[in-house]
Amino acid sequence: TDGMRQCLELSGSAERDDTAAPAGMEIIFRDVTQSSRLEEEVNERANRIIAINQIANVINSSLHAGRLYESLVVEIRKLVDFDFAAIAVLAEAGDQFDMRRLFPEQSTGDLERCPVDATDWCAPLVLTRQALVAVDDLSAPGAPKLRDFPEGTRAAISVPLHASGRVVGAINLGRNAPAPFSDHDLDVIEQLAPHVAAAMRNAELLENLQASLEEVTLAQMRLHEANEELKTLDEMKTNLLSNVSHELRTPLVAVMGYTDMIYHGKVGPINDAQKDYLHTILRNIEKLVTLIENLLDFSRLHRGAETLVFDTFD
Repeated sequence: TDGMRQCLELSGSAERDDTAAPAGMEIIFRDVTQSSRLEEEVNERANRIIAINQIANVINSSLHAGRLYESLVVEIRKLVDFDFAAIAVLAEAGDQFDMRRLFPEQSTGDLERCPVDATDWCAPLVLTRQALVAVDDLSAPGAPKLRDFPEGTRAAISVPLHASGRVVGAINLGRNAPAPFSDHDLDVIEQLAPHVAAAMRNAELLENLQASLEEVTLAQMRLHEANEELKTLDEMKTNLLSNVSHELRTPLVAVMGYTDMIYHGKVGPINDAQKDYLHTILRNIEKLVTLIENLLDFSRLHRGAETLVFDTFD
């Protein structure tokens, strides 16, 4: 009736007369259309929930943003027919949306951007209304002109993505056929939206973690290079110290030797004043030699050429 399918349940029982001979059939018709429709709706909803859970598992397992978007398109197309798909992500500053076309695939990696207060884009409308936006026919008189969708798109929907109690993006779907998205389509996308938002959040956290790890690795490499440079400089310092000590010690020993010869009168007699002066010179030369010897010991210890031995003595 009225173009609607009607379901009837038929039951019958045989009737007999007083002699127990068959006398006819009693037929009972019962309208079970409503029950049948309810059963179909329950089965359809159960199958939809199973499919959505399977899709959600696939989406949530895609921790990389690129693979997430690929999985999103493939899985949604199993339940909803569309000719265009895009995702709008609210920038961290909250002043604009980054628009990425998912289907057909974008030829370049450049993103389109629109301010949050734009009136000719669908994502800002979703942000303003905090709810789904659906247009049955974009070519109809009075329909909004939305730059989110390519030319030729007839039916369009934009479903908000919520995270932490606020809209963080939107999923845009378009259809070229003059047929609006059904309530079933809207229910599917709205039920998938929370899973998509969570997967996007997880992918963003993973990318931030990977970036942090790369920064840590780079810092470790720089620290290693700085340590190697410090080791080289330290070795150069030790070598310089050893070379300078040797170069100072050699002429100083000669000076001390000749001064000692003069002090002891081996090159001629000297008076008392001269002897006092020479004694002062020898004493300071000995201090300087001791200092140089200490520097040489330090350089040898630093290179590991010698080791310190600690012991108790009287």
